[in-house]
Amino acid sequence: MTLPGDRGATEDAESDTGPGGEPGDGSPTRDATPVRLAPGTALGDYLDRTRSYGVARFVLEMSALALLLRMPAVVLAVQLGVTEDATTADQLLGELGLMWLALLALVFAPIVETLLFQWAPIAFIRSLGGGPTFAALASAMLFALLHFQSGIAAVLVHVPTGLVLAWCFLAWRHRSLRKALLLPTAVHFLLNLLALGAAGLSLRGVGSA
Repeated sequence: MTLPGDRGATEDAESDTGPGGEPGDGSPTRDATPVRLAPGTALGDYLDRTRSYGVARFVLEMSALALLLRMPAVVLAVQLGVTEDATTADQLLGELGLMWLALLALVFAPIVETLLFQWAPIAFIRSLGGGPTFAALASAMLFALLHFQSGIAAVLVHVPTGLVLAWCFLAWRHRSLRKALLLPTAVHFLLNLLALGAAGLSLRGVGSA
């Protein structure tokens, strides 16, 4: 069965290996050519190299990249003075409690948001012949706008995160749909786990003060 975003896929274009030579799932592919983002730039060259990584290294480095790319967005949010209305993780922890916030942040959000904001828009745009860069930007903007209720600062911070998650999907899609869904989910899980841990430590520090 050909899924949206797999236009032009053929059985002989399928691959049973993922980056690093790992077994794929034999799912249909859009084409046999890996996509590229920001070609001709240092970032684009780095992203190209990540194709050869194994799953664990890929997830860890993409998580670190997302955190690194958030820094300019945080600085911009501070300069614009839009951080006061931001809903922080420690506020949500205080409102929802640890169990419900953990369920939301570590299970529901990574799985559902990967389907809604990586797979669906990228597959749709690619099925219409859109390029990977436009698909990644659209995916990132939709992902960021999802967090508008947490304030403008949250939108700014989640744009680079959305771009990284979009790359996680695109980097693996031509080889394995299963891994193309699992890897951004894993990166999203790890980022939320770090945010949840930081929120817990923050509340613990306030409580012991």
